[in-house]
Amino acid sequence: MAERAEKRVQGVLPSDFTYLKRINPRAKRVILRINHRDGLVVTVPKGLSKKDLDSILVEKTDWILAGLEVAARRKLEEIATPPPQLIKIPLFDQRITVDYDSWQIQKIAIDINDASHITVTHPDVESAIINQIITKWLVGWCTPHMNKLVREVAHKRGLEVAKVGVRLQKSLWGSCSANSNISMNLRTAFLAKELGLFVIDHELAHLTHHNHSADFYRLLEERQPEAKRLNAELKKAGATVPSWLS
Repeated sequence: MAERAEKRVQGVLPSDFTYLKRINPRAKRVILRINHRDGLVVTVPKGLSKKDLDSILVEKTDWILAGLEVAARRKLEEIATPPPQLIKIPLFDQRITVDYDSWQIQKIAIDINDASHITVTHPDVESAIINQIITKWLVGWCTPHMNKLVREVAHKRGLEVAKVGVRLQKSLWGSCSANSNISMNLRTAFLAKELGLFVIDHELAHLTHHNHSADFYRLLEERQPEAKRLNAELKKAGATVPSWLS
């Protein structure tokens, strides 16, 4: 259950400050998250009083204000970022040219002209909305390619995976479930191929070690001798991913 809390803690946060409150009966503590679409999202345990919640917000005021400032800049960047004319997908050695046609239609449509050329037909809407539709289309486009690549790497390692999925994630490059399902961040496809393959090997290593223990890193370095260098590069690689992905 979620509700938009319009009132602020008096004298602490800006007068127009609001946040999205979600009540989770399973939550054991208050969780604060900030993103550029929803602003501050507060997950609270069932039964938490407003007084106790306000006290927590007071304590976290500096963190909240700093986070909201970053989120506001990110939102402006998203609105101002024009849709791509060329989509470069290094992990699959693919380049897709994008043409745009503006028409008086209700929904955005994407037509595939050939393997390397699409046309986006759209009404008069903000660039951010067009970028969201292209991103959603790319999730579908990348899924079979990622599925094939992950299984090829797994086969070389003598491994089997259950399912391979692709979705746009905010932080993780990928994840591996206890059921041997691999989920890859769409952004991974936009990394340099060497880094993308490193991420895949990282997730596949979790099929053997479901943690980040010393054994896990030993196995990863056996498969990726340059693991330390690649991991260091990966920490900076977010800046190379297209900003229009949303």
